[in-house]
Amino acid sequence: MPEAQIAAYGSWSSPITSDMIVASSIGLGEILLDGADVYWLESRPQEGGRSVLVRRAADGTTTDDPADAGRRQPDVQCPQPGP
Repeated sequence: MPEAQIAAYGSWSSPITSDMIVASSIGLGEILLDGADVYWLESRPQEGGRSVLVRRAADGTTTDDPADAGRRQPDVQCPQPGP
């Protein structure tokens, strides 16, 4: 067994990094109920930090395909610059 070492609080190094901890975590937000369906946004660090709209149908299936989430195209409007 290796000999114990004494170090000041916070000065020791750890093999566990913050990147390692958050790499596999998924953030959930903007939960919306629509009848029997549930929608939410997932932030996915392992996919470059993108956010995905996810739908859980009444039968328990989940999808993150926008076409299956109820819309064929994003419903996003950007204001046009004025004259």
